[in-house]
Amino acid sequence: MRYRGIYRFMAGFVRTDSSVGSAMGVFASDGEARKRACRLLRRGRAVGAVLCLFDGAGMVGVLTCGSAGGGKSALPSTWFRTASISKMVTAALAHGLKHRGLLDMDADVSDLLGFPLRAPKWPHVPITAAMLLSHTAAVRDTDVLFHPEYSLSEAAERLSFTGEEPGKAFNYSNEGAALLGAALEKAAGEDLDAILAREFGSVGTYFPSRLPADAQLSDGIRILPRRKTLFSGSAESRAASAAPRRPGENWNRAHGGLCLRAEGLAGIARALMTDDKYREMRLEVIPMGKRDPWITEGKGLFVLRYPESGGRVIYGHQGLAYGAAHGVFFDPGSQRGALILTSGCSLCREYVLTDLNRALIAEYLAPPEEGVWKKR
Repeated sequence: MRYRGIYRFMAGFVRTDSSVGSAMGVFASDGEARKRACRLLRRGRAVGAVLCLFDGAGMVGVLTCGSAGGGKSALPSTWFRTASISKMVTAALAHGLKHRGLLDMDADVSDLLGFPLRAPKWPHVPITAAMLLSHTAAVRDTDVLFHPEYSLSEAAERLSFTGEEPGKAFNYSNEGAALLGAALEKAAGEDLDAILAREFGSVGTYFPSRLPADAQLSDGIRILPRRKTLFSGSAESRAASAAPRRPGENWNRAHGGLCLRAEGLAGIARALMTDDKYREMRLEVIPMGKRDPWITEGKGLFVLRYPESGGRVIYGHQGLAYGAAHGVFFDPGSQRGALILTSGCSLCREYVLTDLNRALIAEYLAPPEEGVWKKR
């Protein structure tokens, strides 16, 4: 609590540019909506951001502000490395493969990975794809993901596990989500980008080196210490990033490497909100417990009951990396959604969600008679 208060106090001195770079839809036609959105981004100390509203029919409004780094403004066409929002999309790909008959979510994933994935204390309990995407596989994060040069078998030798029985306890795991990506590639016989394209079209890439040369990929900028760039989205850094391997060997991309633009992420979230194929993702699996009393982990989605949602159950995911914070949230009942992609902002939070993402939910996913939705 004390350190959060200090961070909030220090962040209050950070200057950010919340002036509108571009506005479309409701933000272009409604001056009050534009003003409130800028106020939200200013409170969140966003260095640069793309804020997007969508419903079951399509895009409702897009607003951009600030810098994407490298002397360039954040634009609707700016690409962002979406961090842990990648896990939500990877889970959607798993459900898509299940729908196509290519993946048994409840079968032993060892058969796909090509090695026995077992918690040492529970050698007779199979670990499944469903466990990996719901963070109940007992896989513990280590430094393995910082070694993309490892092959899948080399990474497997360095895995660590909690003492809990797989399927019985929540333990958020980047490495578990990364392994799921490799399993999906083995099941489909093609790499993650090809699976993504089959499911949602050519909306993004898990491999920054595949972005077009003229694509603008946002930097990751930490506001404290002020504006220190932690991730460069330059063409040079993208070209130097890890090249795609053959299907089944791309084990370190599915947890956080997916690059998307706001429109692409909105399209994916809209599908999760409206298509019955993904309804199972909203089934509640296990509470996050002390990590966050307001969130239950679903089959690839956060199930949120934050006070800011006005009593509504909200679904979505958050992504944090390199000083940037992203969030995408939707309400299937009212068919409304909101997302934000940033180049950097305040990372202050009490539990899992940042203050900015909680404010996003309060502003746009509270009861439908409030805010910009009242005028639709």
